[in-house]
Amino acid sequence: MAYSSSNTIMSVAAREIRQSLRSRGIMVTLSILLIVLVAGPFIGAHFLNQDSDPSERTIVLVGIDPSPISDPDFLIEAASNPTDVESRVRDGDIAAAFIHEGEQLTFVHDGQPSPRLQAFAQTLQHDMSLSATLNELGLSAEQFAAATPTIELVEKQVDNNVEPTPDRNEWDLSATLGGIFILMMSVTLFAANVGARVTEEKSSRIIELIVATVKPLDFLAGKIIGNVSFAVAATAAVLGVGTLSLRASGILHSTELNWSLIPVLFVSYFLGLLFFSSMYAAAGAMVQRTEDLQSTQMPIMLLIFVIVYTPATFFSQVDSDWMYWLAWIPPLSVGHAPLQYAAGNFSTWQFCLSMFLLLAFTTATIWLVARIYRIAILHNSSKLTWRQALRLKG
Repeated sequence: MAYSSSNTIMSVAAREIRQSLRSRGIMVTLSILLIVLVAGPFIGAHFLNQDSDPSERTIVLVGIDPSPISDPDFLIEAASNPTDVESRVRDGDIAAAFIHEGEQLTFVHDGQPSPRLQAFAQTLQHDMSLSATLNELGLSAEQFAAATPTIELVEKQVDNNVEPTPDRNEWDLSATLGGIFILMMSVTLFAANVGARVTEEKSSRIIELIVATVKPLDFLAGKIIGNVSFAVAATAAVLGVGTLSLRASGILHSTELNWSLIPVLFVSYFLGLLFFSSMYAAAGAMVQRTEDLQSTQMPIMLLIFVIVYTPATFFSQVDSDWMYWLAWIPPLSVGHAPLQYAAGNFSTWQFCLSMFLLLAFTTATIWLVARIYRIAILHNSSKLTWRQALRLKG
């Protein structure tokens, strides 16, 4: 039967998927991610909903007229018996109470008042002091407001080169940053697995039997396609479960997420996974032992670190010029382009152009990796450095 490159690639890809399913390291990591993504939203919702408990939001006033007091964070009630009110605070039925007797305002709490309660207490004290002062002067609140001059605040920008901060949904930025972190973890897990398998096949000399029957580049293509396909499917499943968990917990209903960020993150993730899988394949082909793989992986790991580190560390500088230009430089654009899009600094066509540059860079990298792999995979003397691998001829 005639040799078929497509059949070889598909067979190798299917073999890689089966091996991934049997990999204990991959399955354990995915299981941990599933547990975190399922349990995390419910734990977060529990703490978020603590403040929505009526007992945590109710304030009782004794000797104070509650009608002019309005605060969206609290439920204001009136009572007449200070002893009963103190018992309700002690039992946890209400958040706090304020008892006005003569010239004293007593703030009754459980010993650990929240910052919002403390702010409410200060505001209430100020308003009551102002009201008492106005009564002594014989002025009403309306008369005082009419006599108080209004100072208008006007902004003046003196640096015309600074563009105003665009209106944006901060949740989009936070969600995008979290998505970049999770997806780069997936890239590290699955792309590094490619390098480990290449080294394992080379160290066991099984690769010599394989390349005797199939073309090395067909074998490499199948290996990358299989791992990338499994990685995309597994990551989509994990994130799908996480999304359902967010919806079930109620967190997703309380936010307005820009759903166009999902394809944006997916495109950058797919191209990043393709790029790093090929890089790890080259790194694995340059060594004979798994112990030596760390030396050739180090430049790749540093690159991944920069892609994750810069958006996370300089998150507050997302509008700076240097962060903007990093989104145009592949492969750094894997982590920066989605963030610039979420921040409103990238239009759709700018993001597409950035991804096109990343695609072109990835294509050139795959061509270079194929050259290194074809020569280095049968190189059985000493381990190679990246410089030596690029100089090999064969």
